[in-house]
Amino acid sequence: MLAWCPRLLKKERVASVGVAAPTLATLSIPLGGGCKPLACGELESPVGPWVARYGLTNGQFQQAFDQLTDQGYRLVNRSDWGVNGQALHAGIFEQRDGPPWCSYSNLTPKHFQQTFEDLTAKGYRLLRISGYGV
Repeated sequence: MLAWCPRLLKKERVASVGVAAPTLATLSIPLGGGCKPLACGELESPVGPWVARYGLTNGQFQQAFDQLTDQGYRLVNRSDWGVNGQALHAGIFEQRDGPPWCSYSNLTPKHFQQTFEDLTAKGYRLLRISGYGV
């Protein structure tokens, strides 16, 4: 398994050696005024294009999400955390095909439950959930 510092998460550098898109985990320990994302990847057959974004505010993450999904990318991994009362987000997007999907952010417990019930009734299944405090 390989691990790298977030500032080294560059598609050209990683994809050129056939590394799969990394998995994100958030360290919730304050380090230098904020939490730091940790990325790990494993060597496997070459993957298609992927993009990593981290340390984004709600608005920045939504903008990145909208732009990347419009370009055919799918959110495959996400991490969220709070620092000094602000929610921050990281995501890994891969350009690939797949079944219909959706992603929601900033839901209250009541809205989450209603969304979960509505989507389950439509045949969707929950794949990932990320809870965090701000």
